[in-house]
Amino acid sequence: MDAGTDTSGEWVAGADGGWVWRTAEGTLWRQDDEGRWVAYTGAVLQPPPNPTAGNASVPSDSDGEPFQETRAVPGGPAATGVPLTDIVPAGRAAHAPAHRGGLLSGMKERAEAARAKREQAHRAAQTQRAEGEHQAALSQWQEKMDTCHELRQRARSFEGSEDGGGLVLKKAERAFYAISNCSLVEDRRGAGHYVGRSQGFSIPVAKIGGRSVRYRVGASKGTFVQGTPVPTAIDHGTVHLTNQRVVFMGSKQTRECLFTKLVGYDSADGASTTFSVSNRQKPTVIHYGADLHFIFTFNLELALAHFRDSVDEYVATIDSVIAELEGQRP
Repeated sequence: MDAGTDTSGEWVAGADGGWVWRTAEGTLWRQDDEGRWVAYTGAVLQPPPNPTAGNASVPSDSDGEPFQETRAVPGGPAATGVPLTDIVPAGRAAHAPAHRGGLLSGMKERAEAARAKREQAHRAAQTQRAEGEHQAALSQWQEKMDTCHELRQRARSFEGSEDGGGLVLKKAERAFYAISNCSLVEDRRGAGHYVGRSQGFSIPVAKIGGRSVRYRVGASKGTFVQGTPVPTAIDHGTVHLTNQRVVFMGSKQTRECLFTKLVGYDSADGASTTFSVSNRQKPTVIHYGADLHFIFTFNLELALAHFRDSVDEYVATIDSVIAELEGQRP
C-alpha cells in the first residue's frame, strides 16, 4: 500500500473532542500526547469532510522508522505487522488536529458565538422596550404639560360668560361652567326592623268561618332599629358654576350654594363634590363622574378665585405646577 496515495480511511471526531483515523477495515487510531500513534477504543461522532492532502510525514520512532503500534489490538499493527504508513496515509497525517481538544475548541467557539448573538438580540430587545416605555412616558408628560398651559391661558383670559345657559344670572354674575346629567345625592335610610321579645299566652275565643280567633294576654318589649343610611340619587339635572354660587337645577329639586355662605367643599372620592353652607343643615352632594372631576374642580376654583379677587394667585399656583412638571420630563 502506498502511504502517500492511500485513501482507504477517513478522519472522524472522537467523543472526547480529538480527531481519530478510521481505516477501511474499521480500526481506529490516534496520536497520543507524544505524537505516537496508538489504538483508539472510544466512541466516534459523525465524520467531518476529509482534510485535503498535505506533505508532512507520519510520526516516526527514534530510529526514524515509521512508528508501529505494539499493543495487541485486533486488526492493529501489532497484530498484523503492518507499518502505520500502510494504515494512515502520510499526506493525511499532517492534517490531524494539532491537539486533542481541537474539536472541542471549535465547538466552544461556536457556542460562544451563538451565546454572543443571543445576548446581542436580548440587548437589542431591551433597548427597543426601553425606548417604547420612554416614548409612552414622554407622551403622557407632554399631555399634562399641554393641559396645564391651556388651563393657565384660560385662567389668565377667561372672566366668565354673560350667558347663563338656562340659569338666570344676578347682577354682575358670570357663568363659568355647567355640567348636565348630574345627580343630586342625599342619604336615604333603608328598611328598619324590630328587635325584642314578648311574654304571655293566648286563648281561643271563637270561630269565624271555620278559623279560630285567639285573644293574647301578656306584654311585649322591644326596639325598632332604623335602616342604614345609603347615599341615593334623589334627582338628576344640571349643575352651574358662577362667580357667586353653585346651583343644581333638577326636575324635582333645586339646590343653591352661595359663596358668601360657603363653609367648605370636598372632592375626596374623585367623582363628586360635597358643598357645606352655613344656611343649610345637610350638605349638598353633586355627583358628575370621575371623567369630569378634573375640569369641574378647575372651573370651581377659578370661579372662587374671581369671587375672592385672587386670580393672580391662582395663576401663580398653576405656574408652580408647570415648573414642577418641567423638572419631571422623562
